[in-house]
Amino acid sequence: MRSKRWFYAVCVAGSLAVVSSIVAEDKEVKIKKVPATYMAPIEGATMYQAYCAACHGASGKGDGPVASALKSPATDLTKMTLNNQGVFPSLAVLITLRQGTGAHGTPDMPVWGNIFRQSWGDTDLNVRTYSLTRYLESIQEPAPPPPAKEPKQRQLRITDIRPHFGGDMYRAYCGSCHGVDGRGNGPAAYTLKKTPTDLTALRGADGKFPGAKIHKLLEQPAAGVHGSTEMPVWGDLFRATNEDETVIKLRISNLSRYLESIQR
Repeated sequence: MRSKRWFYAVCVAGSLAVVSSIVAEDKEVKIKKVPATYMAPIEGATMYQAYCAACHGASGKGDGPVASALKSPATDLTKMTLNNQGVFPSLAVLITLRQGTGAHGTPDMPVWGNIFRQSWGDTDLNVRTYSLTRYLESIQEPAPPPPAKEPKQRQLRITDIRPHFGGDMYRAYCGSCHGVDGRGNGPAAYTLKKTPTDLTALRGADGKFPGAKIHKLLEQPAAGVHGSTEMPVWGDLFRATNEDETVIKLRISNLSRYLESIQR
């Protein structure tokens, strides 16, 4: 003997609102139409379960017990915001409920405005459609979080390094090419056309550090590597920051003094 299961849904016949009693035998779903049941017009959730859930599902995902008997798949009502660029389409929902658009207005799906008006009047119609709209808005799936962005590192500015600390300036301005220890083995050295100078071996044959020469090399363009597209003229870069000339000279002087301090 075949078992029977009974479900309840909402449908429409002509202009009459009906709540359907559905018999599912094996895999076949048949719809028997009966009069609609009164529900309080301010209870959007209650009305939804009574009038909409049979087709659209208790959770609104279009998987109600009557869905398989419909000619068109029942809409997933939880994705209306996602499908409208993150904005719940309140006006479109109200129009659909009151006037019918798309599937609503066919024999499968009722025009609720007509049903509510004929059953309980215009005032009731307005309250019911508004309450249903607000409920549908409340069950929308949240938008997925935006893809995580890698933190953008702020580019170090020349003026971020205080001019009084030659070692700090060296590591910030020179270390990538000349190396942290000054021996020309920085991480960017291999990309250069010319091998960076070993800055720990600048003493002359007389054992003296060429301070004046180094100061000039840092401050002004020279025929050597500094002044080429690979190695900057630090004096020009310092001046481009609009720092006071006294501060610029202090930077160059302290850089030169630091280089003197790392000589072997």
